[in-house]
Amino acid sequence: MVELVEAAGGLRPAAEICRLNKTRLGEICSPHRDDVHAPIDVVQALEMATGCRAVTHYLAARHGALLVEMGFAETAVVLNDLRGGVLRSNADAVKAAADSISNQMAAAADGVIDADEASAMLPAVEAALQHLARHRQLLLALTNTADGDAGDAEGCAID
Repeated sequence: MVELVEAAGGLRPAAEICRLNKTRLGEICSPHRDDVHAPIDVVQALEMATGCRAVTHYLAARHGALLVEMGFAETAVVLNDLRGGVLRSNADAVKAAADSISNQMAAAADGVIDADEASAMLPAVEAALQHLARHRQLLLALTNTADGDAGDAEGCAID
């Protein structure tokens, strides 16, 4: 929570974003108060306002999961193009993964990947994960309809 409050610009700006006052936020952020926790709606409000997903990343890691930032606009485009989008989505994911692997091979040419090379590779890895996550979301959307049926009878065009 400390990271979220700092990302918001401090206690006063954070309090303006969420439903808690700065005193309560201060209690939550205090290293001496492990008995006070932030409600989930407060975490969500601060994460949405700041773009900092510190708590969500932490929780994902604690559950052995990886949070992949997908971006709402890009996801909406993929989900609105269910038919005919599968192959394009798959191709985008494969290309992003290939770019990531290519970067890793170039960095490992000398037999060592140093911290600077690893940092330089992260954006390509993130891009590959985002494409794969969008592709997964598209495939899941094809298996489920809004009313809970098991997909439409026509299936999906693959052209």
